[in-house]
Amino acid sequence: MNIYLKEKIGNPDLFTGRKRELAFFLKWIEGIKKEISMSTAILSRRKTGKTALLQRLYNLSFEQNDGVIPFYYEVRESPVWMGDFCLDFFLTFIYQMWRSTPETPPILNRMLKKVANTRWTSFTRNISNISARQLQEFKNWHKKNEEICSGQW
Repeated sequence: MNIYLKEKIGNPDLFTGRKRELAFFLKWIEGIKKEISMSTAILSRRKTGKTALLQRLYNLSFEQNDGVIPFYYEVRESPVWMGDFCLDFFLTFIYQMWRSTPETPPILNRMLKKVANTRWTSFTRNISNISARQLQEFKNWHKKNEEICSGQW
């Protein structure tokens, strides 16, 4: 298995057990494609492997690349300005979606270059300045890759 998201557990070979949980979630991912899976929560005490399980699940589903685009975002336990959080969340989503498609949409390259290393106010200004042509280009790319992207937004 390739590692697409670095797992906090360290060496991926250290991930052991959890076969029942992984089987449940892999079946749950299959249900997503059929639109029959329901939201699921993982509840447990601290330091019991929830993050390791989710990171492994991300890597397995990314490796399979079978109609479901995984998304992983970790909310850090530290004070953060809402604008910085939104920018980080957006860029993480775009980057992971971008890596999961066989062709990089040109609009994403330009958008990421525009918003890299900016504060939120600059970011929103840049997003609002995206031209109709650029939006159409992204829609065309999305339509071309609809089979890969369908239902994953």
